[in-house]
Amino acid sequence: MKIKEFTPSKKLKSIWIASGFIGSILLGLLGSGIALAAELNGAYGFLFGFLIPFILITGYISLYFPTIRYSVDDEYVTCASGVLWKVKRSIPLDKITNIDVRQGPIERLLGFGQIWIFTPSTGSNIPEEKLIGTEDPYAIKTLIIDISNNRSGDAKNGGSESITIDSPESSIAVLREILTTLKSIDRKMDQRQTRE
Repeated sequence: MKIKEFTPSKKLKSIWIASGFIGSILLGLLGSGIALAAELNGAYGFLFGFLIPFILITGYISLYFPTIRYSVDDEYVTCASGVLWKVKRSIPLDKITNIDVRQGPIERLLGFGQIWIFTPSTGSNIPEEKLIGTEDPYAIKTLIIDISNNRSGDAKNGGSESITIDSPESSIAVLREILTTLKSIDRKMDQRQTRE
């Protein structure tokens, strides 16, 4: 069952197009310089260097942006996008270790941000997924955390084994138990290898 579906803010699309416009102007100036160096009309060099990249960039953004979709349900955060190559990634809620909200000055000014989702497989510096252009990113972060907490609460109530650590002594006891188990596994693997 889908809990929440959302798309990036249309303001992000405007920022991408504005960035493409600025980049195309720079390419147009480069084209103008090359045309003048070749003793051709600099205006044609500018138009050629500006128009083609701007049309390609704007066209791709216009096709790509509507394909970006995010959803949060009882089990996954799902991200989908793509024009030619479609990508759909689902991140299990129980694998999420951290969620960060990132906003640059322009994003803060325009009222949207990025949600970076981390899992153990990516470590602490690289997010598993980025939800870009999300309006009210703190509310979406809270939603993901609340659903994840409700899910883990249901799992505990459903009879799954859990370890409660309420003091440093119990932490040490759990770690010793894990070490003992690992040593036992290691001994059994060594015995198996010597038999073979």
